[in-house]
Amino acid sequence: MPHAPLTRGQLMLWCNSLAAPEPARAALNLRQVVPVPDGVDLAGVRAVLAECVRRHEALRTTIRTDEHGDPHQVIHPPAGPPLRVVPAEPHDVPSRVREVAAELGRVPVRLDTEWPLRAAVVTEAGRPRTLCLMVHHIAADARTLDLLATQLGDGLAAAAAGVTAPLPAVRQPRDLAEQERTPAEQARAAAAMTYWAERLRTIPTTLFPYRPDPAHPGRVRVDLRSPALAAALPVVTRGLGLPASAVLMAAVTAVLMRYTGNDRWSWTTVVDNRPTTGYESSVGSFIQLGLVDVDAAGTGAFSLLARSCWRAQLVAARHSGYDHAEMLEQRALATGERRTAVTLPTIFNFKPTARRSPGRREDAGTLDGDLLGRTETTRGPGKGKPDTTLFAVVDEITEVALLSFDADAAILPADDLAELLRAAERLVWRAAEGDDPAPSDLGVAVRTTDWLRTADGRVLDLAGTERLLREHPGVEDAAVTVASDGAVVATVRAAIPPSAVLEHVASALDTPGVVLPDAVRLVGGLPEPPARPDTEAEQALLAALRERAGLAGAVLGRSYAEQGGRARRVPAVLDRLAELGFTGVTFPDLLGPRPLRSVASALRTTADRRLPHGVDRRSGTGHAGPQAGAGRPRAAGRDPAREIRQ
Repeated sequence: MPHAPLTRGQLMLWCNSLAAPEPARAALNLRQVVPVPDGVDLAGVRAVLAECVRRHEALRTTIRTDEHGDPHQVIHPPAGPPLRVVPAEPHDVPSRVREVAAELGRVPVRLDTEWPLRAAVVTEAGRPRTLCLMVHHIAADARTLDLLATQLGDGLAAAAAGVTAPLPAVRQPRDLAEQERTPAEQARAAAAMTYWAERLRTIPTTLFPYRPDPAHPGRVRVDLRSPALAAALPVVTRGLGLPASAVLMAAVTAVLMRYTGNDRWSWTTVVDNRPTTGYESSVGSFIQLGLVDVDAAGTGAFSLLARSCWRAQLVAARHSGYDHAEMLEQRALATGERRTAVTLPTIFNFKPTARRSPGRREDAGTLDGDLLGRTETTRGPGKGKPDTTLFAVVDEITEVALLSFDADAAILPADDLAELLRAAERLVWRAAEGDDPAPSDLGVAVRTTDWLRTADGRVLDLAGTERLLREHPGVEDAAVTVASDGAVVATVRAAIPPSAVLEHVASALDTPGVVLPDAVRLVGGLPEPPARPDTEAEQALLAALRERAGLAGAVLGRSYAEQGGRARRVPAVLDRLAELGFTGVTFPDLLGPRPLRSVASALRTTADRRLPHGVDRRSGTGHAGPQAGAGRPRAAGRDPAREIRQ
């Protein structure tokens, strides 16, 4: 079967799928329904669907890793996909359509073995009424869903009329993958990665300096349905000469900066990178994330912030064509260098277009103050990415604007989210009335925090780091302070060697706010012990890294990314661990900032365990290479001799 490298868009969705816990991967299943006109029988529906699959390779593509561990798209021969037939009574058709669409997307797709398409048709008295589709995000984005609905609708209409006409060939994702490997595109990707690498080392390491509240687990979604926002928005966009996406991003950014106390804010945004020519009718996922870096220090008025957001959006879009796996590696490296987790906790997704919001207001009409009283807010369970603290979505702008926050409820309470949405609405309304307020004039209360912000953009939870240190059974007490030169110093009373202190903190470095001390003052510590034999789990991890990631000399005291580990190879490493009888480690675990020794401690054995060659099952010792006796680790790639003061 033909195969090709992944496109940049496919690579991002592949990484996102691997990074999500198994149940949460179902959030990447997109849904679409297409009415079936009278005169089309089940055979006709199957024929139209099969033709669509024949025409678009993305709908019959799986993702496999090669012998080197690199992912590729594998294009399967054309065939009609399975079509589930669901009968319904006339009065039950709408509800059955909703149920069937939900069922199609409930189970995650196995991208290595399953086509990214599921289909069902709801029938009434044996006649097809509605075609329900689930398309995985790796094969479709919002624009693609619209294209599929149009193309399938046209095909069904032609079938009803008894007309058959050959459709023109379209370009495929593998064509785009080839285009992305031209020298010009490679240069563009390199420039984009330079932009990301620089920002990951300077943006605030976290935007929400709050510890999770265990009383509120899970996610919450708060929707604001506002006719006032829909009426005010065209007034503001015309007055400022800016698009609605910039105005709404500025409004949301202003209230969030006020709430959190930040003067610099970053968003990841969904950028449509579909080529402007040649791919107008192509099916695939062409989106990538852009990094919008908004430095609001000194901007003052809302109009200035809106222009700053617009400029930042343009810069982000210009640097959105990059290798997503390399970006993940850069993020892990930035965490190690900054010694605290570099998070990307926010997404801003502006969905309205002329196609998706056909009734969108473009006129600057009269503002009716009564509109503010018609705003509705509703709450429900959230469905955003587990690693995203806040997902801000503009779903539609018609006679009513729908703005939503999907958030981690343990970090952002639902009551606060509702008030922030109303504050953003009031801000746009005031701007439409001719006011130009600063964020400090919005009436949003600043949420208190005891976290420390440093001049280099780090946001540190010193108290949380102290508690983490005290959790170690060998630590009696600990204090973490910042010296006059900006260095973070931990004073620890412990009956453990100094390297154990650093490794204990490094094992939790993926927790926002936790900081790896620049120096440790140890009171009552023990000397460094002789190197101990590596455990079976450590030997298995080192063997998998050597065989599947090409890391022949990996050191247990450093992270995977620090030692040149590639994100693309992580699934192959995990597969090799499974072959050796070890599970319990995920894609984010290995690609994160934790030292390999900490990663190995999470491995669990299975019944079918086959240890690497040379390892003694009884003792866990062996000779798997020079790293087997590497001794105590260097935490986060640093030399303990430079960091520890006793």
